[in-house]
Amino acid sequence: MLFNSPKDMFSYLENYYMKNGGPVEILTFGMYLGISRGKSGGDFKDWNNTFPMESRSFNETCSKDLKLIIGTPFYDECKPNCEDCKKKYNSILERHEATVEYLDIDTKFQEDMHMKMYRVNDLVVLGGMNLSDSDWIDCCVVANKEDGERAINLFSKLWDGAENNLERFYK
Repeated sequence: MLFNSPKDMFSYLENYYMKNGGPVEILTFGMYLGISRGKSGGDFKDWNNTFPMESRSFNETCSKDLKLIIGTPFYDECKPNCEDCKKKYNSILERHEATVEYLDIDTKFQEDMHMKMYRVNDLVVLGGMNLSDSDWIDCCVVANKEDGERAINLFSKLWDGAENNLERFYK
């Protein structure tokens, strides 16, 4: 089965979870689930009522069984010690932290990972879609049993070595 829409894939995964239960394991490079903090860093801003997201619904439905590893973006700056580049990069990290805290997701962070994997019970989906409702052209496919098991084993290895927080990533 091939998914070429995050909305279709996350709806399918949510229904599969409701029928089969967990565990749920996700590898993603970055994420956007409609949550940020105010400019002063205090209150959460939740855009879900304005822009409902299937990816967010899936995460909320399976949150008690969910383990998530987020690949952090590579830091690049336009010139040495650019304050604007640091602010922009740090704001991405802050958004990830706000989302994890707001949704209470068991999350770790990996610096050198770009892989996408969505596991729900015995179903493993692999491909290019990040944890968001992006409109970009992309796809994911259901893995066969052997490849699914290899991806699950890789998740376990990454989980054991991943960072528990983003402190050391801030610029």
